[in-house]
Amino acid sequence: MVIAYERYSMLMIASHNNGQHRIDPALVNDRRLGAHLFEQLANVYQPDEVKFLIQLRRFRNSIVHYNGVYSITNELDYTLGTQSYHSVGNEGQNISVEFDTLLWIYDKLVQTVQSGNACYFAHYPLS
Repeated sequence: MVIAYERYSMLMIASHNNGQHRIDPALVNDRRLGAHLFEQLANVYQPDEVKFLIQLRRFRNSIVHYNGVYSITNELDYTLGTQSYHSVGNEGQNISVEFDTLLWIYDKLVQTVQSGNACYFAHYPLS
């Protein structure tokens, strides 16, 4: 889910930077291009939505890049659904995730992207 979201956000920021004409980010020679740049555009996401997206990436990174354990370099402090995740003081400990939490993440991510998408096109209409 996170990879699909990041791909979408990179497409959006690459297209925005290209004068709002749809462009595949794979065709843009810019290693700094990332989902966070779309999140930082004014009037797209609310601060609580950005926090969710950042923490979701950190959650994913802890699972994928740190073999499912909390890491000191990837601070996680967020509640996803009914599960709270706190990395500080828990470094090296396993992260568990319940299936209901995955469903909550999916619903929250869809809702957040739909909201951001609506705000983007309201504030940055196509020319």
